[in-house]
Amino acid sequence: MAEKQMETELYEPIKKELLNNGFTVRSEVRNCDITALKEDMLVIIELKIAMNLTLIMQAMERQKVTPFVYIAVPRPKRANEKKFAVLKQMLKKLDIGLITVALDSRLKLVEFLLHPVGTNNPKKKQEKDRIIKEHESRSKDYNKGGTTRKKIITSYRENAIHIACCLEANGVLKIIQLKKLGCTSKTAQILRDNVYNWFDKVDRGTYCLNEDGKKAIYSDDFLKIANYYRQLPLLVEEIEVTNK
Repeated sequence: MAEKQMETELYEPIKKELLNNGFTVRSEVRNCDITALKEDMLVIIELKIAMNLTLIMQAMERQKVTPFVYIAVPRPKRANEKKFAVLKQMLKKLDIGLITVALDSRLKLVEFLLHPVGTNNPKKKQEKDRIIKEHESRSKDYNKGGTTRKKIITSYRENAIHIACCLEANGVLKIIQLKKLGCTSKTAQILRDNVYNWFDKVDRGTYCLNEDGKKAIYSDDFLKIANYYRQLPLLVEEIEVTNK
């Protein structure tokens, strides 16, 4: 039961991303977790809480219907996770797309890590026609279905971006103030390690955002995430007034 719930949590963020790119989206169409249609392009996405060989075999079966097949899983906890990297390489060779969803984040960021080239020749045209027919026959989506980026936006990196946005808005902040603004419990470690060289220490337990950090949160890679956090309450004065 818990597994199914997790798969449905993948669905809404992916659906939103596809709708924003001009697709109509339906779920649970002829046993496909997600079908997306744009003109005559049929995309099939299979959802799972973990990437494994069973899921890959299922995606290969879907390739008999359309060359545009993806699998979607929660983003890995670590960008260099060995098993994930090996399976990703396998998907690339099989021409299967890969999507990750940040379920451990309020943003629920969707990343397309691999796009299928789409050169394989589907053998089940009749099944494709049946899927498209059922997809188009649904006026609404009542169910919840279970350019390649070089970097994975890990939870650690996203938390660093949140901290950077808070520092951008306030200038200089103490760690305790950042936590009051909703930053992660690991804020002190992120600032101390300063893996991305975005932060400068001003005083004990007090930091500011440096020029590299300012450039990073306005870069194409991170702007979408930064803009999400900029919509949240970021000023210490506002938080302190609210808590009184």
